[in-house]
Amino acid sequence: MAISVEPPVVFLADANNGKRVRKVPKKEWLRHEDVYPPIISREDWEQAQALLQKQIRKRVKSNTPCHRYAGLLACGDCGAPFVAINRYWNGSCRVEYICKTYMRHGKDTCTSHRIREEKLDVMVWELVSATHESRAEELKKLAQMQKIWALRKPILDAHILLLQEKVQKLEQEIDEIVMEKLIAFKNFYCDDTR
Repeated sequence: MAISVEPPVVFLADANNGKRVRKVPKKEWLRHEDVYPPIISREDWEQAQALLQKQIRKRVKSNTPCHRYAGLLACGDCGAPFVAINRYWNGSCRVEYICKTYMRHGKDTCTSHRIREEKLDVMVWELVSATHESRAEELKKLAQMQKIWALRKPILDAHILLLQEKVQKLEQEIDEIVMEKLIAFKNFYCDDTR
C-alpha cells in the first residue's frame, strides 16, 4: 500500500540560491502500490486520516476580519490600534479589545484601556439608533419644507414671471434711451449746417 499525503516536490538547480522548488502535477506522479508490506492496516490508516482532518483548522481569509471591530479602534493615549483577545471564564468565551502597546510593553508605556465587545455592540447600536432617529426627523422636516414649497411654488412662479416682464420692459426702455442719445449725438456732431 502506498501512502501519499502531500504532492511530491522536485528540487531544481537555480543560479540564485542553489535550489528551486516546483510542485509536480498529479498526472506525473509515479505510484507503486504494495511494494513494501504495510505497517498498519488500511482501516487504521483511514481512521487516523479522519481524526487528522477533524484537527485541521480552516484558515480565515486575510482580508476578512474575524472580529467585528478589528482595525477600527485606536487608543486615545498612544494612538496604537486595539487588538481583540478571547477571554475564557467559567466555560464561556468573551472578546475584549485592548491597547496593543499596553499588551506588548505593559503599564510603563500606556495605561490599561480595554473594552468588551458586548459593550461596543450596545454603544454602536445606540449610536446607529440615534442617527436613524435624527435622520427620520430630518426627513420629516424635509417633507414639510417640500409641502410648503409646493404650496408657494405657483405664487413664486407668478412673481418671477412678473419680475421677468418688468426686466424686459426696463431693457426696452434702456434701448430706447440709448437710441435717442445716439440719434441726438449724431444730429449734434454730424450736422452739416454748421
